[in-house]
Amino acid sequence: CAEPDIPTNGQIDVTSGRIYGSEVKYSCDEGYYLNGSSSRKCAINEEWNRRQPSCQEIHCEMLRIPDQAVITSTINHRFESVLTFSCNPGYHLTGGSQRICSGKGSLGEW
Repeated sequence: CAEPDIPTNGQIDVTSGRIYGSEVKYSCDEGYYLNGSSSRKCAINEEWNRRQPSCQEIHCEMLRIPDQAVITSTINHRFESVLTFSCNPGYHLTGGSQRICSGKGSLGEW
């Protein structure tokens, strides 16, 4: 089989070279998730089975912002981005003042 491509923002681990039955395993850098199969095998026709996976950036969904809440930081919804909350005058914050986008799936969590 041909040399397998390394996905952008990812890595590969090839076992037993590129001969029939060899396997290539795919993983992604922190902040990215694997879109597709995590492994492929070299088939008898000298082609890798399955489609080449890709590494996609983890994003968090927009939070519902309560009335009278103020976000004092930039919102970009990317992995490890931080939202900082405060309240309008006359209101007080209950709970933490920051949320960080984190997670290992395709959709991160705040």
